[in-house]
Amino acid sequence: MLLVLLMWLWVAGVSYGLGRALLGQRLAGTLPPELLLASGLAGLSWLLALLSFGASIGPTVQLGITASVGGYGLWHWLKPPAAARQTLWAERQTAWLKPGWFGAVLLVLVFGALLLLHAVQRPILADTGLYHAQTVQWLQTYPVVPGLGNLHGRLAFNSHLHLLTGFFSTRANGPWASLGQQVAGSFWFVLLISYAARQLARPQPSTVLAVYSSFSLVFVFIAFRPWVSSPTPDSGVTILALLVLGWLLEKLLAPGGPALLSRAEAGLLAALLATAVTCKASAGYLVLPLGFALWQLRPKGLPAPRLLGLIALAGAVVALPWLGRNVLLSGYLVYPLAPWAGLPLDWTIPTAQALFDLLEIRHFARWPAGDWASGGLKPLAIWLPFWWRQQASHDQFLALAIGALALVLAVRHLLGRAREHQSSLVLFGLLLACCGLWFATAPAFRFGYGYLIGAAALGAGLLAEGLPGSRWLRGATLALALAYGLNGLRHEISKFQFATWLQPAPYAEPHVVSARLEGRVIRLGMPNHGSRCNNAPLPCAAGSLPPDLHWRGPRTSQGFCRGPEIR
Repeated sequence: MLLVLLMWLWVAGVSYGLGRALLGQRLAGTLPPELLLASGLAGLSWLLALLSFGASIGPTVQLGITASVGGYGLWHWLKPPAAARQTLWAERQTAWLKPGWFGAVLLVLVFGALLLLHAVQRPILADTGLYHAQTVQWLQTYPVVPGLGNLHGRLAFNSHLHLLTGFFSTRANGPWASLGQQVAGSFWFVLLISYAARQLARPQPSTVLAVYSSFSLVFVFIAFRPWVSSPTPDSGVTILALLVLGWLLEKLLAPGGPALLSRAEAGLLAALLATAVTCKASAGYLVLPLGFALWQLRPKGLPAPRLLGLIALAGAVVALPWLGRNVLLSGYLVYPLAPWAGLPLDWTIPTAQALFDLLEIRHFARWPAGDWASGGLKPLAIWLPFWWRQQASHDQFLALAIGALALVLAVRHLLGRAREHQSSLVLFGLLLACCGLWFATAPAFRFGYGYLIGAAALGAGLLAEGLPGSRWLRGATLALALAYGLNGLRHEISKFQFATWLQPAPYAEPHVVSARLEGRVIRLGMPNHGSRCNNAPLPCAAGSLPPDLHWRGPRTSQGFCRGPEIR
């Protein structure tokens, strides 16, 4: 626990310093603090992606970046004169006396304790054992490895959030094996807790924003609590999407009319959307609501062609390193979403495997816990009931809540009772469109929580705004959130292991067997243990090796290729 708290400070210091350095004084000073830190993490993922072409994310990179950007952040924090810092501290002290702060502090304490208890638990997510932990280990040991996806297709699923996990954690083969792999992912929850508390502590909080932030906080914890300690990109992308949506919603609902974006803010929005896509490709659907908000809040006096050029430039700068890493890992620009578009490189993954990996994603989402290869091909009338029965109760509730909110808000709009917040209603409708696209492609809930939770939270906020007694509604929202958090604490404290008071629980021991590829050892996850490698030494593959797999050279860093089968 103690080390997790210290490492959260490390993440905060680096993200603050880099956020300040990248955004500049003017833009950084106008952003919400959570979005400033999120922008710093986005910038760090981009920087690490560039460095990964020639260097591993090892101690040299970690110390160099931490010393430079952390030092800059500390200098910037200490730069104001002592009188200004004393004034700021006095303002913070008087803020505690304002209504709303007591509830906000309670929210931080309860959810912070709940988060910490989960962050020190053993990683249990199946995908973490299959490839997340191995991906992080490859990043910390070698520069980007050509054809790594040939060893196991999931190792080509290139998420830039794994770069952050690798940066803020120790090597798997060191004395502090994989310490910190829980930290980068769980820090996103810290940002969400801060955002919800800040909305509730405002002197005149907006009912829409209070409900939106509280609903987002509670449901993100409901969805991801068991996986807080697993370095999965799903939770980070979800929280980034919710923070960006909350920022735009606050501008749309500003007193006196929408608060327009500056040119720098418009570029930042495009960069954050591109960052979300580099972390999880399913975030691409967010271009609909974020694009609408950008158009509604577009900078005054900026012609549409120049606005589109600014967006394209910001998005391309962020996306190019990601595309380059994709090509090296798999031979595809976006693996496995375009299995027909393999490049003529000696390490390109065969089209058949790319197509298999794509169909596994889509069909397993439709037919979980069953024979997805055939179940995913069945007509909607057959796979939909099976899919629904396999979902967790909270996911079923989320889907029903989205449908009910959409119906109620549509009826209110048709009756003319929703004349205010028209832009927010359109934003809600576009989030519903994202949900529809998600359902049509790969309806696994964790793939689309960003717009699923966003739609439900925004819909609940818009519905609450039209009800009488907004003050009592905000109080009830806080009470329900605290009730959930306290109930979670009651369960988790009883399961707390005192061995984790200093550092988190390690990965489970891997169940692997050794095989040889052209005379060199490769470990294989055992099928009767889920084929999980966990943190086994490199190289390790989840399952059997392809019969046509070969080394590209005498060094592991040269990667893998496919060729004629050796008999």
